[in-house]
Order: sequence, then structure tokens, then C-alpha cells
Amino acid sequence: MKRYLGFVLLLGTLSLQAQNDRLFLNNGNVLRGVIANDSLSDTIRIAISQVIVSVPFEAINEIYPNRRHNQDLLYQRSGPLRTMSTNLTFGIVSGKSSSYAPSVMRPAGYISQFYHAHKLLNIGVQTGIVDYKEYTIYPTSIEYQAHFGRSYRNWLVYGNTGYGFARATKDYEEQYSLSGGINYQLGLGYHLAQDRYAFQFKVGYSVQMIEETITYSDVNKTIRQRQLNKITIQITYRISYL
Repeated sequence: MKRYLGFVLLLGTLSLQAQNDRLFLNNGNVLRGVIANDSLSDTIRIAISQVIVSVPFEAINEIYPNRRHNQDLLYQRSGPLRTMSTNLTFGIVSGKSSSYAPSVMRPAGYISQFYHAHKLLNIGVQTGIVDYKEYTIYPTSIEYQAHFGRSYRNWLVYGNTGYGFARATKDYEEQYSLSGGINYQLGLGYHLAQDRYAFQFKVGYSVQMIEETITYSDVNKTIRQRQLNKITIQITYRISYL
């Protein structure tokens, strides 16, 4: 009878431990209890032996909830706040290079460096290349991102502005010369992360200003201001580090 009672108590203890939510802290400690939050906020409240403990979000590396209705709290940090990240972006731009040209899809690539101060304050410097049939654009810009949600999966909005250098391709460089101009882009995306690595899928609308100069003679030339309006689709790979 005593053996049976001891076995039941052991199973009960293991069952209670198995039902605990767990917070894995940045310092290596693990807190086991029952998470009291219904959603992520600046702090996570966890009940440990009927005592509520509030833990700052920045001190948490991983949240592992046991209860099914708390699965939206499942979180693994994709890059702590106040860190840097390197981002490689590949995508396509779709639109017309001129009013008389057909709409085309062309490749684009970017590399950027970001500083992450807050989920709503991510600032980066970006440079890249966009290939058109008649010319190549080399945009350099400052980008801002805001993430909504504490999870490793969240929505984001972004915007950037800067200057794009322009150069005519080989087949067209004898017809006209180019000067660059300001550019800007607005869009939204979805962020998927694990540990220090993340993917972003973004859709946006971009505008690039350029100036064309067509020279007929030493005294006869035409200068045209052009605005390139494009739909952009991008995939970004991010590596975060301290």
C-alpha cells in the first residue's frame, strides 16, 4: 500500500512539473510556473508556488508555454534589442521603365546593416543594384522598420529614402547619358525568425527619379526628368549579432 501511495505521489509530482510553463532567461536560469499573461507585453508574469513574479521581456531568451491556450506566447528571440544585423535582400521590381515601354519584371539585390533599438525602432543603411534594360540603378538609402508583436513571427512595415545613381547600359550609353535622383519605397512584410537568423518577405511600392540627357549636337540637347514607379517583391535573410 505504501509503495502504491508513493508511486501515485511520484506520478502526481511529475505531472505537475510537466504542466509548468517555462521561461529560459538570458543568464541561463529557468523559471517554471504558470504564465499569467494572455498575450506578450513589456513583462511576463509567472506564478511560482502561488507567488507572481514579473520578468522583463528583455531578460527572456525563450518562452515555452505548456498550456494550449497560451501557445501564442511561444517565443524564441531572433535578435535581442540593442543589437546589429546584416541583411541580404533579393527581389524583383515590376513596372515600366518609360511611358512607351511595356511593363517588365527585373532583378534587384541589396545589402544593409541595421541597428535594432526597439521593436518599433529599427534603422538601417542600405545599398544595392536594380537592373533595367536601358540602364542600371545603384540605390543607397536609409531604411526604417517597425515590427508589431513580440513573437518570432510578426508583421512589419518599412520605408526608405535616399539617392539612386544611374548608368546607361552598354547598348544605350551612346544614345543618352543619365543622372541619378532621389528614391523612396514603402511597404509591408512578414518576419520569421529562429535564434539569430530570420527571413523577411516584403511587398512594396518604390519611386526612383532619374534625369536623361539626349545630345544631338554640341548646342542641341534634350533633358528629361523621369519617374520610375515600381512594385517590389523581396526576400531578406538576416543575421543578428551583439
